[in-house]
Amino acid sequence: MRLFKKQSRTKGQALVEFAIIAAALLMIIFLIIEAARILWAWGTVQNAARAGARYAITGGFERDCSTQDIPKYSDLCADIDLRRPASVINKAHQNLAGLPLNEDVTSVFEDNEYYSIEVFGVDVLGQLKGSFLPAPYGPEPFAGAPNRPVIVRVTYRVPIITPFFSPILSSIPVFGQTTLYNEAFGQLGGTGQSAGAPPPVPPLPTPGVTPSPTPTSTPGATPSSTPTPESTIPNTPVPCPIRWTSSLVADVGAASVTGLYYNESDGSNYTVNFYNYTLDPGLISPIGTATMLEDTGNVHACPGIGNAILPITSANTGHTIRVVHPDGTFADIIVQGGTDTPTPTATNTGIPTAAITPTSAATATPTPRGPFISVLPSSCALAPTTEIFVSGVNWPDDEDIFIYVNGRLREQILSTTHHGTFTKQWVEAIDDGDTYQVLAVASGGAEDSHTFVVPCADITPTPVTSTPTNTPIPADLIIGNPVMISTPPIVEYLPVQFQVPITNDGEVDVNSQFFVDIFIDPPTIYPDHIPIPPHPAYSAVGSLSGGSSKVITITSELGFTGGATDRSVYSMVDSLQDVIESSETNNISEVLNVVVTPADPPEPTPTPDGFDTISGRVRFLISSWIPQQRAQVYLINNTTVETVSSAITNESGYFEFNNISDNADGYRAVACFAIEGVVYVGSIPVVHPPNSFASIFMTSPEAACPVNN
Repeated sequence: MRLFKKQSRTKGQALVEFAIIAAALLMIIFLIIEAARILWAWGTVQNAARAGARYAITGGFERDCSTQDIPKYSDLCADIDLRRPASVINKAHQNLAGLPLNEDVTSVFEDNEYYSIEVFGVDVLGQLKGSFLPAPYGPEPFAGAPNRPVIVRVTYRVPIITPFFSPILSSIPVFGQTTLYNEAFGQLGGTGQSAGAPPPVPPLPTPGVTPSPTPTSTPGATPSSTPTPESTIPNTPVPCPIRWTSSLVADVGAASVTGLYYNESDGSNYTVNFYNYTLDPGLISPIGTATMLEDTGNVHACPGIGNAILPITSANTGHTIRVVHPDGTFADIIVQGGTDTPTPTATNTGIPTAAITPTSAATATPTPRGPFISVLPSSCALAPTTEIFVSGVNWPDDEDIFIYVNGRLREQILSTTHHGTFTKQWVEAIDDGDTYQVLAVASGGAEDSHTFVVPCADITPTPVTSTPTNTPIPADLIIGNPVMISTPPIVEYLPVQFQVPITNDGEVDVNSQFFVDIFIDPPTIYPDHIPIPPHPAYSAVGSLSGGSSKVITITSELGFTGGATDRSVYSMVDSLQDVIESSETNNISEVLNVVVTPADPPEPTPTPDGFDTISGRVRFLISSWIPQQRAQVYLINNTTVETVSSAITNESGYFEFNNISDNADGYRAVACFAIEGVVYVGSIPVVHPPNSFASIFMTSPEAACPVNN
């Protein structure tokens, strides 16, 4: 009898099951690998952006061009004024180590391993400038003005290496972006804020990985983190592209722009749209609009002006707001932090804040054509204090503006700082049952006012029990009367010395540089400042601790001029208004009367008769080379050893000598700067005109400036 073994019908089942599971298992493994690579790349670009921004806020830069070995950015070396953003780009590039980078200068956004480092900053007028923005705001990188935001954005295209996913998506972009506030660089002394609470550091606009832009068939995508819609790029130059005219403050939302206002094709006024570019990079849903009106006062850069109140909830501190004009131009601005919460005190501050919430709708209302102010609180407020915010537009840009509260001067805005628009805010003590008028008056007579009452109807303040906080008293610089230490008789056109006592009456230290000036026969004296004369006499002060005092010695090299015998001398602390103080009206001394003996004026220095220019910047070495304002620069003929011209550097450390003729031995440029009696000196032994890069680096202290005036 033959026995037959029953055959299993499941032979090969394990192999089939393994084949089914293996595909899913391999897909999961490949997915983990690619996800890890993407997260690693994202962490790297975030770190690179952060490192670049932290370097940028110091104001420092490398003396030699830092990007000369980076093919994509070697063209920045041609302009000495781009040394700082070039150094920021180099710092971010160094922190991309480990990522394979496509250094081909012709690479575009869709290419594998493509990268881009963009640097944006806000200038002193609140306008965003930087990489790849249209002229005049770009395309060069810009690292921001002192005390203004700087944004560093790094883009990288991560290639997909596993064959399972690469046919589906060849690469994925990752973005890193950091927004910080620049320090008060460009001044000797500390590099922190001047005094009081520093401005808030805004959060990152888009934390995490930014979604990939939608691929298009357009070749050669511009190197930016999010492709700009074609409708925002004009094919032909626009006579006056749209631009911002004032800062945009969180919790206020007052937006003001200038550009073209009249549409010749249909005879109507243009309407511009505002977008939150951080949250809506595709520019799909506008957060506000403004109708462009004619700038009848001709106080702005373009013939039209547009104003809107954007919804407070539509933009937070650090967000980028873009205004788009129908002519194809656009302009970006970073939302700056306002005073969201007052310093805690024993009083009820919560209710006044709620009471002044703007009630404007999202639909913009055009501002009247004449000088105009909008004020918060708009109608009422609650005692004992309220925060007042004043925004002005269409004011003459060549006139000073004075702001009064019930007839008392509260703020003054110089003509050199407002450019037709301004914003001011402060905390005002108010009483129940009173009416308060905020009045803005230009020096030429134009005015506008706004009134609110205290208290608000049908609102009863609820007492809030809070523990008093020992808040430091803000810095307050006070100056004593000047004392002349030169020995009489005082003769015209000879150097004369003064001593001036200064005190910081607050508890907050002043850790950045400020100036003390002597004014001889000033033609105009304002409550909070005296205009700087053509030949100033001053000394820099590096710092002043809270509650401390110093005596500053100031020499006026030119002395008294003009022939009169009875002269008036004033002194002023913080003459350039660099320091934030609790009061700006106690910085000017009382008058010092001096009797002067007239004398014949000295022979004037011959005016150079050449045709060339020598210019550059004066820099001082602290932790890095920073521009120094108000340094005295002398140009000396190496053949005759005579001083042919002198100049004082501006706020960017820039100087310029014109009408210079060349000679065989060239010229020597010497820079001197005194701070509390210590003179710092730097020089260039030989420079020939024309030369636009004659930068002078001050390093060594001297007993006195080596140039004989």
